[in-house]
Amino acid sequence: MMPGYSRAVATPIAALRDKLLTAPHGLLFVVDADGILFGTIATSDLAAIAFDTTLDSLVNAADVARTHPAVLTPDADLDTALKSMEAAHEEHVAVVADAAGRFMVGIAHEL
Repeated sequence: MMPGYSRAVATPIAALRDKLLTAPHGLLFVVDADGILFGTIATSDLAAIAFDTTLDSLVNAADVARTHPAVLTPDADLDTALKSMEAAHEEHVAVVADAAGRFMVGIAHEL
């Protein structure tokens, strides 16, 4: 998994705050222990609880992640990738080994 982009499902909210501050695009891809894509977390997803440290021991990545994000597979051509990103209104989309298994193998960026 690419450093700076993904966090484990059980990552506490305090660690997510720190990671989002250094995430290159303000987006984290959340994966489980097996590398299966669970969802995404953008800086805006934490807006309601970003500064409420009383929730730090109660909230983790799984609680705030947007589940079922758009994905691409390695065999997607450029046209398919761009249309998928446009339809999802996302500039960064997870690349998974196959759509059914959702094992994350990379990230596609729209330039």
